[in-house]
Amino acid sequence: MPNLVGIGLSQVPTNSMLGGLAYQDPEHASIKDLDLKNLSQINSEIADTATDIFIYDTSKDSDGGAWRKRTSHTSWYNETLGTATRGTRKEFPAVAVIISTTTKVTIYDGDDPNLPMWMVFNAGSGGLAGRVLLQYPGNEGYPTAALNGVLVLGQRTSGDNWGNPIVNFISEYIIRADPHSSEGGVFNGGVAQRNDTVGYNFPGGLVITNSRIYDVAMTVQSNAPIDPGSGLPTPTIAIAHKSGLSIITDLNNNIVKNINTDGTVGTGCDFVDFYNGTSIVTGWDTVGGGTRNTYTYKIPTNATNSASTSSIVNGRYVDSSTASGSMIYYSQDAARVTKVLGLKNNRFILVPNSYNPALTLIDEDVVSSGPDGMSAFIDTDFNTGWMHGKCRLASLSSTSTTNLTNGQTATDRSPNNLHLTVNGTITKTAVATGAELVAYSGFSGSNQLHRPYNASFDPGTGDYSFAIWFKCSPTTGEQTVMRRFSTSSVTGGTLMRIVSSNSKLQWYVRDTSSSAATVNSTIALDDGFWHCAVGTREGSTMKLYIDGKLNASTGCSANSHNPGSNANLVIGAEETVGNAGNYQNPADLCSFALVRYSLSAPDAEQVKRMYNDEKMLFQENAKCTLYGNPASNDLVRALAYDEVTDRYHVATPDGRSDFQGLRRINNTTTAVTTAISAHDEFIVEQ
Repeated sequence: MPNLVGIGLSQVPTNSMLGGLAYQDPEHASIKDLDLKNLSQINSEIADTATDIFIYDTSKDSDGGAWRKRTSHTSWYNETLGTATRGTRKEFPAVAVIISTTTKVTIYDGDDPNLPMWMVFNAGSGGLAGRVLLQYPGNEGYPTAALNGVLVLGQRTSGDNWGNPIVNFISEYIIRADPHSSEGGVFNGGVAQRNDTVGYNFPGGLVITNSRIYDVAMTVQSNAPIDPGSGLPTPTIAIAHKSGLSIITDLNNNIVKNINTDGTVGTGCDFVDFYNGTSIVTGWDTVGGGTRNTYTYKIPTNATNSASTSSIVNGRYVDSSTASGSMIYYSQDAARVTKVLGLKNNRFILVPNSYNPALTLIDEDVVSSGPDGMSAFIDTDFNTGWMHGKCRLASLSSTSTTNLTNGQTATDRSPNNLHLTVNGTITKTAVATGAELVAYSGFSGSNQLHRPYNASFDPGTGDYSFAIWFKCSPTTGEQTVMRRFSTSSVTGGTLMRIVSSNSKLQWYVRDTSSSAATVNSTIALDDGFWHCAVGTREGSTMKLYIDGKLNASTGCSANSHNPGSNANLVIGAEETVGNAGNYQNPADLCSFALVRYSLSAPDAEQVKRMYNDEKMLFQENAKCTLYGNPASNDLVRALAYDEVTDRYHVATPDGRSDFQGLRRINNTTTAVTTAISAHDEFIVEQ
């Protein structure tokens, strides 16, 4: 039996989790039209074995769900109630829980704490004449989405089919999207005849490039045309299928814009989602040696496009090569992206398969055309924080409190795997009482972290940045945070330290001609509290950000800052010039976490986001990882985003993890293996 569970932040597991369960925490409930004041909880089981789940909150429609009150003329409003395929309520639910199985699609009434069945679409044999609305039982289910009274029912079949129904509950116009002009068609009946063999008629007109549907998503654009049959803006529908993407921008006039494979990105799209209302994120299926590519697109304005057309490609994010324009990439053949999820504010999530991390959170840069966005990797035992653009190192992000000893490495979590090596012993303790993220301390002349020279760290004349969280007790001596200079001469490189004279943080950069520049923080920072420092070199300007705000800046050389081939990156001490392997000015009174080094520089807004999201990980009892077994492969099975609370929910065989930004705020311990949907603290999962 399935385990469909929707819960708020204070789940109380029941002993009856034999079937599906849905739960709404009344303390946090805010869905319109739900009177939960007299309910202890919504806690109901559904016996379906789901393949897909969608929570449809009509209050988020363009008219706030008012259309529900003007449907008394429809066939479904007037059909016989209390049957096997129709519940006892006439009115469309304010909140509908839509469950797909391999044989049917059921709409449950989320306004009722018992989640009764409201309507059933039974699947029948495929064809044009004399067939029911939904077809092809026994395949892999029906991807679903709903918005503005329109329900999309994709058919995830193993071969070509007769088309995929799109149902308007207000006008009762029902049409199938299909690649063949001789198929598809308009359903002969209304919604009340959904299970009758009334069949379809011509013309079809809604032509997409493939009928084998893997995923669907919907949004309403600001300039959407008004549907004369419903009076509401027409939703834009993205359909991921065997040949790529089909985007229906005007359902009333059958306007479809296709993004077709060009042979390099994959043969079709497995997953699709909208974000920001104007952008699409999609995962292309296997190409080459087993990799998957993830691209983002602006909703195209012309009729047909190739997947690689520069005018519509907004960015390439996960690729099997180091292509220019890639922000992050995986070279492993097994690093396939298996799921995507769009969020607010230019963010989305990727799920690589059989590769750490389990989650990749993307913060897209919509201004620059280069790889200047940010990404964060989250797994069961680490959280990198935000990595900017061309990140070369992301370390000190572990949750293990086991100390590191000589020769061990500090777990680099960037795609480069250029780990820091331990000299001596480094102590690891929680950054705060009960917190998961750990701090690294115990630095001395004998204890530090270093990265032997690697040419991929050299910035040349390009931008670069260094970010770190640090806590330092009051000191009168110099505390070296990081240093990357040659051990033979100080020409080219960078340094960050707390200076001995005033306890201010100094960011120091130098080019190969020994032209140096420094900026100091405006305040002393040896106060025993956690701070986030970001130092940047952008062209001929260097900047120092403290706790999300620009603290100091000055001019610097725009020439090459390469330090030479015998330069080590050292954390926690300074390697002496002319005496390699000897260290001075250790950060013996400091603790560090979340070190990142990038050959790109974040802007002020990105630094602000870094600080605001990451500071939540340094609070008492803060959790930052995905709940589950670190040894699990293919850990993430489903994703959901609650746009009302701005939380995303990650389903695994070990339970569900609920995140706000980079912090996990809740988790369950009941396996979720198939599907999940969430809206306004109402969560349904299988």
